[in-house]
Amino acid sequence: TTMLVRPPDVPIPVIVKTNLNHGGMRELVANIPHPSGDLSGCEDYPVVMSSDVPDAWWADPSLCIERFIENRENRFYRVYVAASSAVVSTAANPGPLRRMESPDWRINRFASRASSDSPLPEQEARAVDATRVAALALGIDFGAFDLVEDQAGTLYVVDANKTPFWGDEVQQDVVEHLAGGMTELIEGRETSS
Repeated sequence: TTMLVRPPDVPIPVIVKTNLNHGGMRELVANIPHPSGDLSGCEDYPVVMSSDVPDAWWADPSLCIERFIENRENRFYRVYVAASSAVVSTAANPGPLRRMESPDWRINRFASRASSDSPLPEQEARAVDATRVAALALGIDFGAFDLVEDQAGTLYVVDANKTPFWGDEVQQDVVEHLAGGMTELIEGRETSS
């Protein structure tokens, strides 16, 4: 896991996020108060050394402090799942926040437990496997999971989205692929992993 509950003995880079989606921006627009202290409405979460995190932040239940994971290629993954259907989006973004809204590049690959039409490259297959484990543990049969990769190739699930959003970009092929999984969910045919 990347979550930290207290400062590590040796200072490391950390990212400090709110426990609200996208920094609570939607809540602010809707005038819904939330207790995110110093990070209220902050779209760009700070990446700092763990020794520079104020003591109050470590005890603040509205904040999530995580090890900051990065790799030289700035690669990250978003895996969309709907029952047995999955789409893994591999992308790169040099900023500290890995968001699908503004990647330097993005490739979508399609997967399904029901068929083995085209096997995924190894790291994308591992991202789908990690996502399926996280989805099962969290009881999510439709959603999107964000994963980051460290320099050694270890994948970390850093976010689970029960209501995935991919911005204004039209992704018809993604929607069509996931529609098969949604049909399984509606008809109750989803098979266990």
